[in-house]
Amino acid sequence: MTSAVNDYSLDRGLPASPEVERSILGAILLDNERALEAVQELCTADFFLDAHRQIYATIRDLEAANKPIEIGSLTQELLDRKALEFVGGAGYLASLTDGVPRRSSIAHYISIVREKATLRNLIHVGNGMVASALDQTAKADEVLFNAEESLLSLMSGCDAGKTPVLREQCLSVIEQMQWERTIPNETLLGVPTGIEDLDELTTGIRPSELWVIGAPQGRAKTALALQMARNAAMHEIPVAVRSMEMKGDPVLRRCISAVSGIPAVKFKDPRRLSEDEMLRAEQAAVQLSKLPLILDDQPVKSLSQFIAKSRLYVRRDHIKVLFVDHLFALAAISPGRDTRTKVETAAEALRRFAYDENIGVVLLHHTRKPSEANAKPDEDDLKETGNVAIHAHVILMLWREIATEQTSTHNRGEFNSNDEIIAAKIRDGGERGTFPTWFDKRTLEWKSRELRGMS
Repeated sequence: MTSAVNDYSLDRGLPASPEVERSILGAILLDNERALEAVQELCTADFFLDAHRQIYATIRDLEAANKPIEIGSLTQELLDRKALEFVGGAGYLASLTDGVPRRSSIAHYISIVREKATLRNLIHVGNGMVASALDQTAKADEVLFNAEESLLSLMSGCDAGKTPVLREQCLSVIEQMQWERTIPNETLLGVPTGIEDLDELTTGIRPSELWVIGAPQGRAKTALALQMARNAAMHEIPVAVRSMEMKGDPVLRRCISAVSGIPAVKFKDPRRLSEDEMLRAEQAAVQLSKLPLILDDQPVKSLSQFIAKSRLYVRRDHIKVLFVDHLFALAAISPGRDTRTKVETAAEALRRFAYDENIGVVLLHHTRKPSEANAKPDEDDLKETGNVAIHAHVILMLWREIATEQTSTHNRGEFNSNDEIIAAKIRDGGERGTFPTWFDKRTLEWKSRELRGMS
């Protein structure tokens, strides 16, 4: 019967799609960003043809080494490995791009290859179980146990690996703690936000953390994110801001205003700038251009494409923090049957991205408008459209008091500069805090309220 099972597999043909495999390899050669998409989802063993496995394994190694993936470099690498003829020679590599259009995503192709690989593996597990049962040297319970272990390993995918060893994990933690002890007390363990009280409470934005900044629209969330990003870059820490709502021009004008000290309102109409102010703006722009700061306002069509490009910034530009403005815009291109599901999918993807790439992620989120004008926000406000809070390590809520009466300095209904940054959640159940602040409309920056009279 064992022979009959194997004959059935060979007669019908194992599930596979070599042409789709070719399309994936060709798409990667045309656009290296597709490699980032593929390596997160596909194992080398997922490819059916041995030649495709060898090519893909070489592509993964080139990507891990941050080397360009092109026909020339791939050919040379395979030649160095004495595998070029095995995969069909340089001619076959060149043919991989024939008829393959440039695509913004290869997620559909990846799902096909993974599906076929899973079906093949199920056949192998089934054949092994049948062979063990027919052999009759093992007890039925043992055959069942081995079959269950094989199925669980299959369900775990590429990450099945070996069982983590606690001793190794403990040593790693102690080594990390010893390294942290060597850092001077005046230096933060994480990336500084630029707001002293907040940095003291949080020790900065730590690797693998997801921070959420929540507030209703019009409460200066983007201004705070840009301020944090600019501060990190000025400390020579590479960061990226991915703006899915605001174009790069107004974002840069805000940054130039903050660096130059020129009122932001004047940048809406540069004719209002004096000659001296225009010169200062130009000098500020030069200063900004030298910072390790990426401002990306390019549209993306899917969550997987967004994550793939963000990974590229980690691998190629070595960013330490990614700022995302904002969650609803990212949720709009995320899979899900409704808004709530899309929001939670996007938040979970960013948390997983922060963990996988070992960088900080700061996510902006529009919360509901308060029922009362000056009601203070809390963590529960994030649950209105999805449980975002469960994925966050740190949650900052912004509160800006609205004047309820006419005064000499503020009209009724205007923000009266009694603002607060509320640390509603701190990693590992740490101490929360509320920081009296003041949003300077002149330069669009959050500042300590103690400095209000000095500006």
